[in-house]
Amino acid sequence: MASSHQVISEDTQFGADTKEQSDSPMTSSSENTPQSNMQTDTMKSSWQEIKRSVRTSRKMHAQFANKIPHDFVFVPIPSDSSKPDMFSLSDKQTSSGTRILFLGVLPDQRENTLLYIDVPTQPSPQLLDKPSEWKSALGFFQANSIHADKYSKEEELLRERKRLSVHGITSYQISSDNSQLLFPAAGSLFTLKLSDIGRTEAPEPTEVFTRCSGCRMDPKMSPNDPNLIAFIHENDLWVTNTKSQTEKRLTHTHKGCKNPKDETLSAGVACYIVQEEFDRYTGYWWQPNNPSGQHRILYETVDESEVEISYISNPLGNPGLDTYRYPKAGTPNARVTLRMLEFSTDDEGQISDVVIKKLSEPLSETFPWMEYIVRINWLPSGKGIWAQLLDRKQQKSAVIYIPLCKFERLASEMNNLTSSSPTMDDGANNVESDVEMSDCTMSLPSTSSIKILYEETSDIWINLHDAFHFFHNDPADEVNFIWASEQTGHRHLYHISCQLKKPNRSKRHSTGDLVSNECRSCVSCVTPLTSGEWEVLEHPDSIWVDEVNQNVYFMGLKETVLESHLYVTSYANRQNPARLTNSCAAHSVSMSKDCQLFITVSSSIKELYSAKVYRLSPRPVAAVNLLEPQGLVPDYVPPDLFSFTNSNGDTLHGLYHKPRNMEPDKKYPTVLYIYGGPHVQLVTNSFKGLRYQRLYTLSSLGYVVVAIDGRGSPHRGLQFEGYLKNKMGQVEISDQVEGLQSLAQKCKFIDLSRVAIHGWSYGGYLSLMALAQRPDIFKIAIAGAPVVNWELYDTGYTERYMGMPLTNPEGYLDGSVMKSVNKFPNEPNRLLVVHGLIDENVHFVHTTHLINALVKHCKPYQLQIYPGERHGIRRPDSNEHFEVEVISFLQQYL
Repeated sequence: MASSHQVISEDTQFGADTKEQSDSPMTSSSENTPQSNMQTDTMKSSWQEIKRSVRTSRKMHAQFANKIPHDFVFVPIPSDSSKPDMFSLSDKQTSSGTRILFLGVLPDQRENTLLYIDVPTQPSPQLLDKPSEWKSALGFFQANSIHADKYSKEEELLRERKRLSVHGITSYQISSDNSQLLFPAAGSLFTLKLSDIGRTEAPEPTEVFTRCSGCRMDPKMSPNDPNLIAFIHENDLWVTNTKSQTEKRLTHTHKGCKNPKDETLSAGVACYIVQEEFDRYTGYWWQPNNPSGQHRILYETVDESEVEISYISNPLGNPGLDTYRYPKAGTPNARVTLRMLEFSTDDEGQISDVVIKKLSEPLSETFPWMEYIVRINWLPSGKGIWAQLLDRKQQKSAVIYIPLCKFERLASEMNNLTSSSPTMDDGANNVESDVEMSDCTMSLPSTSSIKILYEETSDIWINLHDAFHFFHNDPADEVNFIWASEQTGHRHLYHISCQLKKPNRSKRHSTGDLVSNECRSCVSCVTPLTSGEWEVLEHPDSIWVDEVNQNVYFMGLKETVLESHLYVTSYANRQNPARLTNSCAAHSVSMSKDCQLFITVSSSIKELYSAKVYRLSPRPVAAVNLLEPQGLVPDYVPPDLFSFTNSNGDTLHGLYHKPRNMEPDKKYPTVLYIYGGPHVQLVTNSFKGLRYQRLYTLSSLGYVVVAIDGRGSPHRGLQFEGYLKNKMGQVEISDQVEGLQSLAQKCKFIDLSRVAIHGWSYGGYLSLMALAQRPDIFKIAIAGAPVVNWELYDTGYTERYMGMPLTNPEGYLDGSVMKSVNKFPNEPNRLLVVHGLIDENVHFVHTTHLINALVKHCKPYQLQIYPGERHGIRRPDSNEHFEVEVISFLQQYL
């Protein structure tokens, strides 16, 4: 149920994961049915009329989505691509500046493509008068022209993990020397020289050579040689050389078995839990800063032999059952080990001298408490590796340093691997003949043992984040980095210094926590950079460090939890953070590597998106208008924000849409849209028309639509989020009911006798719990892809919040919908359950168990199945049908 943080990757579908009971029988229906509506009913529309409204709304909101640029990368403007009249500046000035590459949709187009604008060093005032023209970096290249939006199973599942709903080019990368870019599209890989962009109207990308029959996943260019591209094919690591057009399979975990159950190993692929719940989508990493002819790749080997097998029906196009390794709460996880590949390339680009190494001191033995490797990469210098480990309870974490000398040749295991035949032709008749058994000399400086760089514990749980930065120019025996921690109860930044050769036992940090007694700990100083009852944001684009001027830039919620802003502070001389973005809006920021330019895409709840490029000198100065602020479309009525205090004394936030064309003294039916779980914040001062399109559609048809962030939602501190610990499903509904009642006292047009609750995933789960717990409040529940029993959901998510089933049996029982089935209303047309049949996240078995229990207790329900859909309803036809179905159900029965 992890959620994506990328603006454009947030699902625009309604059906997407955004994640006081008693045992007495149900009393008479009259006691549990909301009070009859005394007002005039909302005018009912036919199915075709609803369909037309939905299509109109979808078309309008698609225009919003097409106007939002994203995935920015800053590169120098090639001097030979500048033109004398490019910026109306002098010839000397036109040869300098910054080119900003990004993804977006051009007018009259439907798919994402690669675009760019140029920002001169000294822009003229005219550049701010109107938006810069978005220029295509690829001409008329169609990313989906070959496969017409058809994805392989691997690509489809990765899109689910990342919550991607856009099509076309969805990612790209720039080589470390800024010479070329790489992007996957049309079922293949393509490269393009950066110097070709802007020279012609339609530069032609070059397709990367391959003999593989099938998709190449997770491609990455070597930071030392952009001609070398690694990728994953059938759960093994491969590498190709675009210069010599040679290709080589480097690992041999995939056996080519006919039965998927026999394929339990993978190399370079993050396991399901790490992708879905910990937001890490790769399992291999090139070594940086290694200019020698030898190349190194750190990678994970994942063994899923002990993970339970789940079978999911696949009725469309591929009848039968799909096999998945899915670890349910309390069952074994995948086992992960670290490996290192070393190989050489000659002057002709041939790949040879392949060596595979393993850790001489397995992490599972060094840290017996470790369950997950949640973050890992090379230090920027390439001198060693850092990794973040997490225990199974997710209450203990350590950031560790692994020196290169801890890897030794993999002799016995390689003998086993070389005895198996490769499953594909990889350009060499016998790939394994090139694998050497001898050690490779490690000349880089390193200490001789694994060290602890930082560690922390929590009585609640540890929220993972990507707010960190490792410094580039550390001495050989030091590691310095910035790390975010919730040790004080709120996520803040700390500057951490470590002496690799000088361990400090039992040294107390300046944050107050005690370093482990282990001699492996080498922490010398932990200095807080931010503090207070507010949060630094956790997503990847949330922190940038200017090592020249010793400043750290970060995204945070210092003024209000409703608005994300860019701040700056010094890590050399602690000072109060200064806000750099305008108030009264929420911002999403991208910054150049040198921290001289940044782009902010901003909006408010009442204003559409705008995007501007700013230059830091030292205060932000507007440089280019990337996207001019747009006025709201005709007839669009934005929602309003509101706050209230619950019975626990907490201030909670919500938003509501008024129905269009309201009449005086008339009450309107209300839809409570809910997620209600951790890590998802619905209520912010940002434009809601894109992600919550259906809420606007409902309001346009005469409904009040409400969303509330109750206890358990993020960005309010661990204590606030920790209300859910060991008791999910038991505290959320009371906040929602109190919020509805508080809003109804202010807004007399809300009809509390006609309230529907609707959500997806965790929101679907709470929709069911709400109907069981408070049938007097909720007349209708529409539950999408609901969890009904936490013992059937995965380890990484469930155990973080509920513990193990054996240690918290009461919490699992009380948090299960199954316990409350007998409390569901006896009246028909009050419950609609919606689920994708091939949902690989919240498996359809949840709905199967629910239906069996409803039948056993003779409870009425309606069921809508989408046979070809997974956890998110992605296909346009399914999505349209789902939306029309929801509105039709509401109009008939609310």
